Amino acid sequence: MVRSRTLIESSTLPIVVDNSQSMHLKTSSEDESRHQRISELLDDRLDWRVRLAQSFDVRQYAFDARLQSVDDIGSLTGNGYVSSMTASLQSLAARFTGRPVAGAILFTDGNLTDPPDPDFDWASLGFPVYPVLPQSDGQFRDVRIVDV
Repeated sequence: MVRSRTLIESSTLPIVVDNSQSMHLKTSSEDESRHQRISELLDDRLDWRVRLAQSFDVRQYAFDARLQSVDDIGSLTGNGYVSSMTASLQSLAARFTGRPVAGAILFTDGNLTDPPDPDFDWASLGFPVYPVLPQSDGQFRDVRIVDV
């Protein structure tokens, strides 16, 4: 049992947060933006965060145009112009090549600006990705350009 606990503690568990402007969107039924809700969920004093830190080597990252390591997730401004989620996860995988990664917890609204190549194999990252998406936005409608 001691051996398995040691292996778990040596595994890295990155927390990756979308820092794009789309995270500031609010639905008509919500008072808080996605950015605000996620900031509250990621308070490192919360019980689930303390437990993760006791069991894993937790690292914090944010992404918009690129992936970057952050000391304080609460200080994120959500002012990025893009959500390069695919490239950021690939960059994360490259950073941890040859090291044990238990998985990556991904906080995002799911609006990525760099859709993966259809031939891209998510298993090639080498670790599972656990997305944490906002609750259903109900009647929220996005704006799009149909034709020019």
